[in-house]
Amino acid sequence: MTTFDNYANDELLAGKSAEAVNVSGNKVVHMIQTVNIGTEDGAGAIYRLFRVGANMIPLEMKVICGAITGATDCDLGIYEEGIGGKVLDADVLADGLTLATAAGIAAPLNGLKSLTLDNLGKRIYELAGHERKNKDTGYDICLTANAAATVAGKVAVLATFVQG
Repeated sequence: MTTFDNYANDELLAGKSAEAVNVSGNKVVHMIQTVNIGTEDGAGAIYRLFRVGANMIPLEMKVICGAITGATDCDLGIYEEGIGGKVLDADVLADGLTLATAAGIAAPLNGLKSLTLDNLGKRIYELAGHERKNKDTGYDICLTANAAATVAGKVAVLATFVQG
């Protein structure tokens, strides 16, 4: 009886060197940001949470909040870096998060709920729709409120990325 024994990584399988993140690991970066969502901010408000390098790979994003009534449709996505930077994909990370119900540390909202198996492990520039030849040096991870809050509240986002 033959036992299957092979590398899952195609580069290693072909006898080539492979990227560290895929075979032996790489630097992990944790980020945390809190933001106050006000009733005066309105629908369409953009909260720029983090600046991340183009090669960062999102691993985990937890969203913790008090009950922010009215904020029933919020997205996490990627924008060009800087105030006024255009949206590249507003909901590539999470679409339709509701902040209207409190989410605590024990049961946070999944800030990466939009990632599929096919885009898991992709770098930020790839998730933004760019290719290596036309990527930006950095991107902003933004929370966009598509529905206006009727009660103000605080949101904390805890993110983990690995260097790709």
